[in-house]
Amino acid sequence: MNINIREAAEGDEGVLLALITELAEYEHLTEYVTADAEDLRRMFFV
Repeated sequence: MNINIREAAEGDEGVLLALITELAEYEHLTEYVTADAEDLRRMFFV
């Protein structure tokens, strides 16, 4: 198994949102996830 760690780049918003959502589900905090992929793009890449 190869693992590649790199900086997040524009276009990764969906993956980032999935990771955030999965963590929120694990912690039973999904009601606090209100961002969408476009919000993440604006926050991190613009």
